[in-house]
Amino acid sequence: MIKVLVVDDQRSIRLTLSAILESHGCDVTEVEDGYRAIDAAAESSFDLVLMDIKMPGINGVQTFREIKKTSPETLVVMMTGYAVQELVDTALEEGALSIIYKPFEMEAVFKLVDSISKSVKILVVDDNMLIRESLTEILVTHGHEVVSAAQGDEALDLVRDGSFDLALMDVNLPGSDGFSIFKQIQEISPETEVVFITGVELAGELKDTSEEVSYPVLYKPLDIQNLLTLVKRLSVETAK
Repeated sequence: MIKVLVVDDQRSIRLTLSAILESHGCDVTEVEDGYRAIDAAAESSFDLVLMDIKMPGINGVQTFREIKKTSPETLVVMMTGYAVQELVDTALEEGALSIIYKPFEMEAVFKLVDSISKSVKILVVDDNMLIRESLTEILVTHGHEVVSAAQGDEALDLVRDGSFDLALMDVNLPGSDGFSIFKQIQEISPETEVVFITGVELAGELKDTSEEVSYPVLYKPLDIQNLLTLVKRLSVETAK
């Protein structure tokens, strides 16, 4: 069951949105301001926060910053019915998933909620067998479909045979490197997102190449919670 926190200073919006989400099968908590939202996120883990961006006392962006500190895995979507473009831009720059505008199109909200638990098809590419097996086990446990490869050529064959939403690509591979494989994956399957994983700090041309991907480089030892948050975010973005 998807856990949702609804944050809005307008009681009618909170109650209406909460009731609709509950009828859709969500476990919903509703609060009227940013301070209570921060407390709620610290006390319980939420999959999604739907938060009004303009509230008295502490606005949605300020609240979002505090929630990220205690619950970085929670996805936050801002809600607004006002022309507050500066706040909207700041929220998106700092990692808010998206903005939805009032009055809501509930089908779009349902699609957003449903996409959070959507399975992502993932290709893990790493010559270290223990890393491949560990990542596969963790990702499968969280409901994702995972295939692994030890070498770049093997990974390319798998991409040719079937589509993937995400490739987790080790930078250093025997006989090749993750960046050259990334370029070839782009040609074969441009819709596949690639996230580089490495144990060393990237510099120079390698750093420049890593900036071509949509998601940040993940460094070993991997922070599994960050990885799962990234996959959750991807599941939402691919469903848009």
